[in-house]
This record gives sequence, structure tokens and C-alpha cells, in this order.
Amino acid sequence: MRTSSRLFPVSFFALSILSLLTIVPAAASKPYKPAPETALAKQGKKYVEMHKCSLCHTAGGQGGCLAPPFDGIGARRSEDFLVSRISDSKGAVAKFARQYGEYELMPHLRIPDKQARAIAAYLMTVPEPEGGFKIVGHGLAGQKKKEMPGRALVAQKGCLACHSLGGIGGSFAPALDGVGGRRTRESIDNHILGAEMVVDGGGEYGNRGAVMPPSGLSRDEIEAIADYLETLK
Repeated sequence: MRTSSRLFPVSFFALSILSLLTIVPAAASKPYKPAPETALAKQGKKYVEMHKCSLCHTAGGQGGCLAPPFDGIGARRSEDFLVSRISDSKGAVAKFARQYGEYELMPHLRIPDKQARAIAAYLMTVPEPEGGFKIVGHGLAGQKKKEMPGRALVAQKGCLACHSLGGIGGSFAPALDGVGGRRTRESIDNHILGAEMVVDGGGEYGNRGAVMPPSGLSRDEIEAIADYLETLK
């Protein structure tokens, strides 16, 4: 968990994380009005079925849960973006690389451009669920005063150069959201401690069997970070 020379200084992450815990809900936005159904959209629905998109995506409560739901997707993505995400057109592929240059679980489909445009037209007609989406997140396991130093250290010591929390931070290492529900406090402590134990040997950081680089944390700082991460369940 070392500091990285990224676009934003660590102080940016510190402010972001501290504000994350006191954020207030934004004003309710207007309901999404889906596009009217057209002949092209009807054809697009058939292509969605043909390509078995519902194995991962959900629409109207039906489908998989691995990928984002199609319900109301037009409120979050433009038709142009959707075309660039799946079309085999060279221009579309290049445009998508510029719009979203990071790795995603779903590979770029590169289906015929005509099909891609029909699918995008259909997706713009899919309404949001009645009543909107119910957001269920993890809670904090009774965060106490002793966990506060660890929270500050996560922001100050560059942990978010690789890890993320609440959608803020890096994408190289596992997200810290809910880590306390996946690992015991002892496991978290040992993992951070293992990164600090550099021994001579081959490889950049020696033969210690860890991917995470050392970040110069003291034993007390590791204890404090582990105390904090344990509360993220």
C-alpha cells in the first residue's frame, strides 16, 4: 500500500473518504422517460435474446445478476455510448476506448454495427422499475473512536492508490468495501504486515509471496488500519 504518483494527490483521497462518511442524499431526480418503441427497437429486442444478454443482465426482474440491469439504462448511458460498447465498427471501437479506457468484466462484443444500433435503440425503451431501485449497501459495524485513526491512515498512506472504497480510489487491488465481512481482523493485519516484511531474494520485493508493496507502516499504524477495516462489513 505505497503512495503512487497518480493524477490526484493523496490529500484528495483523504478529503474524499472523510466526506464519504457524511454525505447527504442528493435531491430526487425526475423519473426517466424511456424512448418510444420503434420497429428498430423491436428488432433490437430480438437481438438481445439472440445474443443471450439476459444470462448476465436483468430487465423487468428477469435475467442474471452479474452485470448492470437494463432497466432505465437510458437514464445512465447515451445511445451513442451503447453502440460504441458493442459494435464492430472501427470508429465505434475507437470511440469506446476513448470514452471508457478501463478494463471491464464484459469484453467488447464487436457485433455487426446494424445489430448494435438496433440493440441500443431497444435499450433506450426499457423503463426503470416502478418505485425506482432499492439500494442496499453494507453498514459499519459500530465504528468507535479507536477506529478513527485507521480511517485517516487509509486516506493518508496511499492505500487508495491501488484499493478503492465507496467507488473512490484505484482499481489495481481489491476494493475495501465490506472487507471486514470477508476477512477476519487477524487476516487483515497479517496481510498488511506481510507487505512490510521485505526479505532478500528474486523479484522486486523479494520472496515474500505478496503482491502488495511495502509502504513504510509502523506496527501501530498497521494495527490501527486493521481495526478500521474490520468495521467495513
